[in-house]
Amino acid sequence: MINLSRFDSAWQTEKVDEPASLEPIPDGAYEVEVEDVQLTEAASSGNPMLKWRLRIHSGGFENRLLWKNRAITGGSLKWVKQDLETCGLQLAELSALPAHLADLVHQRLEVVKRTRGEFYDIYFQRRLPDSIGDDDLPF
Repeated sequence: MINLSRFDSAWQTEKVDEPASLEPIPDGAYEVEVEDVQLTEAASSGNPMLKWRLRIHSGGFENRLLWKNRAITGGSLKWVKQDLETCGLQLAELSALPAHLADLVHQRLEVVKRTRGEFYDIYFQRRLPDSIGDDDLPF
């Protein structure tokens, strides 16, 4: 076990900065990189769900994060397939997705953020050519 007791007196006097108030990211188009994709279950319904973490790579909101959650249901299969194919992932069967989640990471995308009421959604527009793994590399 690591002994941290030598820091105890400094810990008690250490001051913590107030967290910076972040301006909400406005609706609009953004260039992002897929930083992470997880296949999980929606807490409310138990349906399988893709959770995307997207890092903005341009404009005044560079390095900020956007999240996209997409439940997988019979009614959403079309949109799930469209999202995956926009990222360059074409699957013969959806059951193969868990083995290919890592292929989605580092993809560069153009997305649009739209707010309706208190919730927003992210729409994948197109894959950008500088995604890692592009076939147009010169070597």
